[in-house]
Amino acid sequence: MSATPDVVPDGTPDDASSTPAARVVARNTALRAAAEVLGKLATLALTVVMLRQLGAGAVGDFGVALAISQLYWPIAGFGLDRLMLREIAVDDAAKARMVPQLNAFKLVIGLLCTLVGTAGMALYNPDSDEVVLVTLLLSLGLVATLIGATAQTVFMAKERTQDYFVAALPVKVLGAILGIAALAVGGGIVAVATTNLFAAVMGVALGWWILARRYDQPPATLAGNPRTWWSLARTAGPWGVQEIFGQVMFRVGIIVLYLYAGRQVAGEYRVAYQLLEATLFLPWSIATSILPLIARSKRGVSEHGEPTLEAVTRGSIELVIALMLPIAILLGLCAEPILALLGKDAAPAVEFLPYLAAASVVYGVGHMAGIVGLTHLPGRRTIEVTAIAALFSVAAVALLIPAQEGKGAAIAALATELVLTGLSLGLAVKVAGAEILRSAASVGVVSGLAMAAVVYPLRDHLVFAVIAGGAVYLIVLLALEYRRQGPAWMLARSVLPGSR
Repeated sequence: MSATPDVVPDGTPDDASSTPAARVVARNTALRAAAEVLGKLATLALTVVMLRQLGAGAVGDFGVALAISQLYWPIAGFGLDRLMLREIAVDDAAKARMVPQLNAFKLVIGLLCTLVGTAGMALYNPDSDEVVLVTLLLSLGLVATLIGATAQTVFMAKERTQDYFVAALPVKVLGAILGIAALAVGGGIVAVATTNLFAAVMGVALGWWILARRYDQPPATLAGNPRTWWSLARTAGPWGVQEIFGQVMFRVGIIVLYLYAGRQVAGEYRVAYQLLEATLFLPWSIATSILPLIARSKRGVSEHGEPTLEAVTRGSIELVIALMLPIAILLGLCAEPILALLGKDAAPAVEFLPYLAAASVVYGVGHMAGIVGLTHLPGRRTIEVTAIAALFSVAAVALLIPAQEGKGAAIAALATELVLTGLSLGLAVKVAGAEILRSAASVGVVSGLAMAAVVYPLRDHLVFAVIAGGAVYLIVLLALEYRRQGPAWMLARSVLPGSR
């Protein structure tokens, strides 16, 4: 799991994981991951309660409305947050210029997307006012979340993850808690969507308050000249187009499944996919925390105590594997008892979950490799890769869903991630060298194989599988990692009380 040793220009080895930069990355990853895991657990709990209270059909309706609204994220966000994250990390003066531009662009484009998406749902479902209203409310909530993300990006760029943690909690946790409360008193999916919108607005208010108080930035300012928006969008073009294709890959499966197989099957698939999404906070958190370091790093050169690009790349991939693999093993091998905890309506998802569990690990590796390629190569290279993967995804969904419905959607998701990750690793190798491919044989993989051997015979007994498998994984991982002091060890030191 260790990143490769850095080599300073005179050839002296340097332990990358012991640098202050590595400790900052570990701390930021831990704090961001804490916010994300709370949010994902709360959202999963909301899905479970909705499944039990309203049934798989309602989960399908809510899921497709949510998937449609989430398609707006890359259009109205268009990679601007990641661009600003990079720009502020290099030059703090970019903050005053970019915050008003991002706010204005997201608001205008987001509202236009809301209008088009809601009208499209109304045309498709003219007799279902409830689904149309849910689409509208979730879309408005998405716009508010996008605007709130502007402030959160400033916090991450300044490596003040504690501020991100506070600002992100309303959107990630409060909305789900209020949604569960609404279901508990007899509300339906419209009530849940309303609480989602309320929480998103609260998140904007809290983020803006922190931005004004601690960063001397007028957060509610809008850049009124659209010409500045389009100039910014052109600069962020590679990031934005990549995100658009990425959302197509993420959402096309459930949308096509809803249209072809109906709300019941889409709801069953949504339950399994929610478990997949609950794990993705790990690569997202690591990537966001490490992006400024990736942007500054150079291949073969260690400057100012920071690791080389190849060390950062390999270390981040190994860290993703180490954190995601044990979760995927449990989701894949113990799918039946896990879904039994969610209720009888979740049982059909046992057919989908193993494929999605495998896809989560593949996605994590591809996401980190893609960030490296996008940061250091011309944007068109990443666009080409994501376009190929998106086209493959649409073709796979069109081929497999009519034949196998939900299982076909899950197989298409796994196949798409394999294609995307292979292409992304190719870009990362161009940037950081073939040495990064050694991460495929990291101690996380070795520990995962040991864990799988223990979990498989216990797969029908979830508690024993978790305890025994988790213990074996941790023992093997820490035994191999302790002497190497790699990324996983630094992350553990950042979150253990009293650890230094």
